[in-house]
Amino acid sequence: GYLNDLWRWDGTRWTWMSGSKTIAASAVYGSKGVAADANVPGARYGAAAWTAGSGNLWRFGGNGYTATSSGRLNDLWRWDGARWTWMAGSSAPNRLGTYGQMGVPSTSNSPGGRMLMSAWKDADGAFWLFGGDGFPAAGASGYLSDLWRWDGAGETWTWVAGSDETGLTGTYGILGAPNAANAPGSRASGAAWVDASGDLLQFGGQGNGDVAGVGELDDVWSRGLSCRSLAAISAAGAVCASSTGNGAFVSDAGAGATYSWSVSGGTI
Repeated sequence: GYLNDLWRWDGTRWTWMSGSKTIAASAVYGSKGVAADANVPGARYGAAAWTAGSGNLWRFGGNGYTATSSGRLNDLWRWDGARWTWMAGSSAPNRLGTYGQMGVPSTSNSPGGRMLMSAWKDADGAFWLFGGDGFPAAGASGYLSDLWRWDGAGETWTWVAGSDETGLTGTYGILGAPNAANAPGSRASGAAWVDASGDLLQFGGQGNGDVAGVGELDDVWSRGLSCRSLAAISAAGAVCASSTGNGAFVSDAGAGATYSWSVSGGTI
């Protein structure tokens, strides 16, 4: 069955740190944003996890148990080494996504309940998740193609790219050529990693290619973040989508939004 036990390996021995030694344990949410000894995420599988620069462990979603029921979850938890804190999302399962405006962070935004999504932590410590099997903005669950960013400092979700619907086919464009119109199809269970330049990469999964129908995929996608440190971009809250040459790029600030910059002495 599903488990919620948390373990630490110190290089020599295992230590049971939190959670139950039985299956199907219910969650104890407590108050949002408040750490408590009694707090604990419910048993689950297919969740996303990452660590922040402070060493805190974060956990999002999956398929599992709330305090009173079960289903696809969108709760976000933080473990500080001693206690759990429920940070965002719902204490009920199978919640629809609240997308807001693409590219605009908001405390009311939230990805829908889901499992088996791809997840990354970027060089700035922000957490990204893509797709999974879960709930869109409206309707029944299915494979998703939405890209989200969690800003731990501002405690906000931002819908960055992709659709707020399920079952979308991919737009592949030209192999190896960045294009703002390109988009992976809806999917779950893909592999995810960050390359040496800090860009997000995604491989395969179960979902949609460029034609109708679901199956196993072997496509590799890259999400460029290499220009995220530019002051003009940071001030606008945008994230680099793709290079267009001549010192300009297409951003996530909105359809058709562009920025430009000058280069002098190798410094941007």
